[in-house]
Amino acid sequence: MKKLVLLCMVLLLFSCKEGEKNTVPQSDEIPKTTNPTSDSSVPKSLKTLHTINDIKQEYALINQAVLDNRLDTLSYTYDCDGEKAGKVKYFFKEDTLRLIEHTYNEYSHFSAEERYYVKNDEPFFIFNKSVTWSFSGGTAEKPGTRDDIKEQRFYILEKEAVNCLEKKYQVFSEDSLTQNADQIANTEINCEGAQAFLKSFSELRDAKENIDTVMCL
Repeated sequence: MKKLVLLCMVLLLFSCKEGEKNTVPQSDEIPKTTNPTSDSSVPKSLKTLHTINDIKQEYALINQAVLDNRLDTLSYTYDCDGEKAGKVKYFFKEDTLRLIEHTYNEYSHFSAEERYYVKNDEPFFIFNKSVTWSFSGGTAEKPGTRDDIKEQRFYILEKEAVNCLEKKYQVFSEDSLTQNADQIANTEINCEGAQAFLKSFSELRDAKENIDTVMCL
């Protein structure tokens, strides 16, 4: 009898140990961390934008989609008789325009990049970066150069620029003289300058319908 009771106790103890073991997830059973760039973890696109924070969220969504190659693209180049030449690239999500990227140069001393972030066929954020270079320092055998760079940011709500920022800095061929752009704060500027970019956006948006005939912008 004692042996039977002892045997039952051993079987019961063994059963409890097995139950405890099964409650601990094994290495291949531990839930995987969600990919931060997946659709399940990224905030969804807003239907309408009402605040600067809304603009920043929508801006981040588009940039991430570009990085993930989740947008369709269409592009073309143009040349204005050698005086100005550039490239325009459109980004779409399910045939809906989300971004226009326009890069160009004029002669040999000026270049620019414009990026128009689009919601409901209208821009909500515009980024412009222009670079003018000139000779600076160095020697006759190896002259140095200086890039004067200007960045502009336009936040737009209901087709009106509501916050406009600008920063300027210089990049030299001598690295020791180059300014760190990240350490230069944006300053608020008058938003009148946004009108020229809004006009350019309209021209670029309309040009996508006739890219085969675009000769100059």
